[in-house]
Amino acid sequence: MIKSDIKYSKNLPLIFLVAVFLCVSLLATAQKNEDLQNEMKPQKEVLFDRYLYKIGSSNYIGGYAHGSLNRFETEGISDGFNVTVPSIGAIVQSNIGQLLRFYAEGEYNSIDKKFQVNNLLIDFSNSPKFGIRIGYYNLPLGFYNQKSIKAHYNFLDDPLISTLVLPGPYSDAAFGIYGILGGEKSIVQLKYQFNVVEGLNEQILYTPSSNTEMQLGKNDDLFFDDNNNLPMYNGRIAFYQKDVFEIGASMLAGAYSNISSDSEPDTIRNLYSGVFDVQLYLGKLKIQSESALNIIHLPGSMDELYADKQYGTFVDLSYELFNLPHQYKRYLQHSLSIAARYDFVDLHVGYFDKTYEQISNEYYKASVGLVYRPREQSAVILNGNYQWFYDLLGNPAKKTMGIEFGFASYF
Repeated sequence: MIKSDIKYSKNLPLIFLVAVFLCVSLLATAQKNEDLQNEMKPQKEVLFDRYLYKIGSSNYIGGYAHGSLNRFETEGISDGFNVTVPSIGAIVQSNIGQLLRFYAEGEYNSIDKKFQVNNLLIDFSNSPKFGIRIGYYNLPLGFYNQKSIKAHYNFLDDPLISTLVLPGPYSDAAFGIYGILGGEKSIVQLKYQFNVVEGLNEQILYTPSSNTEMQLGKNDDLFFDDNNNLPMYNGRIAFYQKDVFEIGASMLAGAYSNISSDSEPDTIRNLYSGVFDVQLYLGKLKIQSESALNIIHLPGSMDELYADKQYGTFVDLSYELFNLPHQYKRYLQHSLSIAARYDFVDLHVGYFDKTYEQISNEYYKASVGLVYRPREQSAVILNGNYQWFYDLLGNPAKKTMGIEFGFASYF
């Protein structure tokens, strides 16, 4: 959940900005070139499936944004209504000949009040079966984290495992290969992607919450050297049949710390993060689920305070109530869906050494949603959610509930 310190009554300009972005998106998508749509959604996985507009013969440009009006209450205490526009992003792509592609994506995060680069890469490919990427780019660690722009989904909040167990949408300096095996006529095809990356660093242990936090180990600076000068390895493979299912497994593994001292010379500490994801498309019903497990090698003095194992899962269900008949979809895309999500995260899997009692530090969350899509690239979303959290000792749960109304769109 994201809260803003700015009250609703002081945010009429932000409300106006939200409305403008939504209107611009609706008007712009009405003029989208159909040939461009086919180019950006081919059989092979072109970059990150972003929607772009053709400028000239080989250049493309686009962007995205999402925002909401929300109200949260924790243990009966509320800050009232708040307006958030968490991120506004811009995308630029340039094709250099038939083989090379330059791609850049950055976004302004209003919560952290900073601009960050998510992708800055060169892509080389002349076949759906094989491609090469080099630069700073978004890594596959589960299905959701690589395709996390809210216009694709039914909820304004990320799944809990995305930000609490995994390092969130994760970009890093990397070199990798990717592709799809199996022809268009194959019943099942195989997607693959493998990367050598800079990796997370030991900041996952030096956290304000005195617990292991993967997200704090990210290197936000481009091509920033971490603390150990050792690479990590990342990859994902997935079996899929278009519009039927996709089942994938991904991982991030390698050294996050290489401590050198008189007492502990060149002690390499590794972490292993694995994700299993499933997407099922059963007519109007869509099911998406992911489960993630972290295993972290810790110094001996930290093995109880900090977590050496973390686990999380979520299940997301959506059902399309209405969709415009096919003959009208060239001009309109109206659809209405309902959605539900269940999250569970255990940030400290294990038992206390002396008492052998189970360590809690667990989050649970239930969410429901109503989603209207005037276009495939835009969504108006109403969400309600209820979250409860148990601390390390398993004390009575701290409960939070809230409601959010917002939008997510490419433009």
